[in-house]
Amino acid sequence: MEIGADLPVPRVVEELFGDRIRELPDPVRDVLLATALSAGLTRAELAVLVDPLAVEDAINAGLLIVDGMRLRPAQPLLAAAVRHKSRAGQRREMHLGLATAVSDSTLRARHLAVATLLPDADVAAVVDAAAKIAGERGAGQEAEELAAHAFRLTPADAPERPERLLSLARRHMYLGDMHRARDLLLRELDTLPRGRMRAWAHILIGEAGETTFETTQLQLALAEAGDDPEIRASVLHLEASSLAVSQLVRIEEAEALSREALAMARAVGPELEGRVVTSLAWVLALRGRALDEVAAAAPAGAPMYVSSDRPAAVRHAFRGQLALAREMFEHMLVDANDRGELRLALLMTVQLGELAIRAGNVGEAARAVEELSLWRSVDKLEAIVCRLQANIASLVGDPSECERLVAQVLRTDLASAGAWNALEVRRSLGVAALLRQASAEAVDHLSAVWEHTIDAQIDDPGAFPVAGDLVEALVQQENLHQARAVTEHLRAVSVDQDHPWGLATAKRCSAMIVLAERYDADAVAASWAAATEYGDLGLDFDRGRTLLALGRAERRFKKNIDARRSLEEAAAQFAQSGCSGWAEQARSELARVSGRRRAAEEGLTPSEQQVAELAASGLSNKEIAARLVVTVYTVEAHLSHAYAKLGVRSRGQLAQRLEQD
Repeated sequence: MEIGADLPVPRVVEELFGDRIRELPDPVRDVLLATALSAGLTRAELAVLVDPLAVEDAINAGLLIVDGMRLRPAQPLLAAAVRHKSRAGQRREMHLGLATAVSDSTLRARHLAVATLLPDADVAAVVDAAAKIAGERGAGQEAEELAAHAFRLTPADAPERPERLLSLARRHMYLGDMHRARDLLLRELDTLPRGRMRAWAHILIGEAGETTFETTQLQLALAEAGDDPEIRASVLHLEASSLAVSQLVRIEEAEALSREALAMARAVGPELEGRVVTSLAWVLALRGRALDEVAAAAPAGAPMYVSSDRPAAVRHAFRGQLALAREMFEHMLVDANDRGELRLALLMTVQLGELAIRAGNVGEAARAVEELSLWRSVDKLEAIVCRLQANIASLVGDPSECERLVAQVLRTDLASAGAWNALEVRRSLGVAALLRQASAEAVDHLSAVWEHTIDAQIDDPGAFPVAGDLVEALVQQENLHQARAVTEHLRAVSVDQDHPWGLATAKRCSAMIVLAERYDADAVAASWAAATEYGDLGLDFDRGRTLLALGRAERRFKKNIDARRSLEEAAAQFAQSGCSGWAEQARSELARVSGRRRAAEEGLTPSEQQVAELAASGLSNKEIAARLVVTVYTVEAHLSHAYAKLGVRSRGQLAQRLEQD
């Protein structure tokens, strides 16, 4: 198909507009063709190409619409029909005319490119310059199209051809089209001169490929460029990123590689230094360290792929500082969209979806996944979307759906999305198993994630936040020794890092372990303190889970009033967050609290029921009044009504009656 040509026009367009277009005078048809090939032309621009009277005739005939200072065809289908009815030579001639008429330099270059069929060094130079301008102003798709034209029009023996090839590959990658970039580079690899240019091609092929493929390509890049500091620093940086982000292994080694790359990059220049900073920032985030040493290394105004902003925001998410993380991700999303960088915009949407899952906000997470689903065909995104859906299913409390989605993730090429997906789906399966109260299965999944983070030197406990879930599963298995070991490690790293999520979770875990053996008021207070800290951070799912575990323990020790309070709070939290399966489990536990059903069946009011339960627990009327902040007379009145409704005459009988289910 001709460069710049339309797709085949449906027959209905021919039926609707074909005869009308054929009957138009040639000058009017030229006016329509010009506006169809270049939307938004001004009258002054059109006057360079066509008879101004023909423009007025087209407007009066309803063929053109005046939109402020600009003109456009009255119907998109009319524009398509005009293009379809014109000959290729006519369109090329009109594009050449438009290149002289339009005022916008990038639009002028596009018209010139579309009108030029054969390689032309001068035209290629103009179009390449326009591609750079479009990229700088954030028009990503326009920059990609112009870069493709610039490469097509560059003669095979031109010295600029290798750089334009690499530039086009980068444009494809910025828009998320990794397959297209990789195929282009592999197809043209042998045309590149040996040395730096071919080394850069290997680096880009590696970035656009899978982990094992990337390793091979990076070694080929080193073989091509030898001791070239820019190439070597880039390779070391990508090797570090592969270990730390793609494979999630040997984080200490990744840190050493990043630091070596950064030392070399500083001698090359700020742009390379900014790129290399990203790998070190990811390493530091995974190790639970502050990013102060790299925050100022990126050049001012650099895009996020050469800055530490994204790993810094992710670190806030790890630490449970959701408001800070959300603000940064939303800012970066706007920046990526303004720059026309689709791949980075999609990554920010992934991050916002993951943040909603951490918070326990089912609706917000589902909206992010719905938006991502429109782009599932983008390289590596399908497995990530499916994994997020599995995370959401475990959050909602739908184990069967979670397991179905995990199986779907595993059927895709999991390696394409890296180890992150593998660990996250195991975590989801562990949480889903806890909902089913299959504690042995939960321990199996959650231990695998926990042990991987320890072995890989991923020291931030919130990177893959399984500690609380794992301790809960171990407590259910009565493996308190291992539960204590996990808790002590969590506490140690959380204190060292002053980690908000880790410190709250260490309290939650310690309380669960104590309450597994005995009722302890301090452990209850610690659970409530953890729940409050989770709530302050916006971690509503963790808050609900803490209160659910506490309510179960209180019910087991027959602390019915306290159990009811904890379980009601948990059920309300889950319901508010959209975690329907977990809300149902909390309500089920609540129904098992002694005395609840019988009291309700006998028609006690909430106040009567509360006073009756406190009296049955052994409190005096004065103590009940003090706890509820009411008068003793009010307590006596409620208690008298409760006695009458339940048919009892003493506190002993009241306690027995409330103990009956």
